Amino acid sequence: MNEQEFNQGNDQFQPPVAPVEPVFQAPVAPVAPVAPVEPVFQAPVAPVAPAYQPPVAPVAQAFPQVAQPYQAMPPQGAPPAPMPYGPPPSPYYSAPAVPAAPVSNSKGTAGIVMGVLSILSCWTVLFGFVFGIIALVLGSSSAKSVGKNGQATGAKVCGVLGIVFTFFTLLGYVVLVLLIIPVLGDDPNIIGMQPPF
Repeated sequence: MNEQEFNQGNDQFQPPVAPVEPVFQAPVAPVAPVAPVEPVFQAPVAPVAPAYQPPVAPVAQAFPQVAQPYQAMPPQGAPPAPMPYGPPPSPYYSAPAVPAAPVSNSKGTAGIVMGVLSILSCWTVLFGFVFGIIALVLGSSSAKSVGKNGQATGAKVCGVLGIVFTFFTLLGYVVLVLLIIPVLGDDPNIIGMQPPF
């Protein structure tokens, strides 16, 4: 079997190659810097005027022509054309306006709470009057600082109702005491002076 037949049957086998020794190279001398070249002056070439072309007749359009809000810029030195619809919109995106935060009315809220407490505690007389007066003061103060609104009005109304209910409760206590004492005053057993047996 010769070498050619061996290589045809076995394409993967290759004979070993002898290692090559590196070749020593001498250092290269530095190159001298090149002097700058001055530009060559050339005379300007006059622009060539375009050949004359006759104007083309406009073609009838299928759709009516709409006025364009953005037109081409006028040539240098000419006055600018007026904008048909005002200035163009800004190319930058701007965020939508944020609505103002609602004004806090803590005095109005506290006045309503005190007015409701005045109504609920009207049977104690003392607390009914105290809470009612505080509700009136807070409602008036809220109306001066924030302006007339529902909370200030609600505080005033609840305070007045608490004071009125407390007044009627006090009046009822006085009438009750004035009616019961004369009736009970004749019987010593009801008052507790003597034992019933």
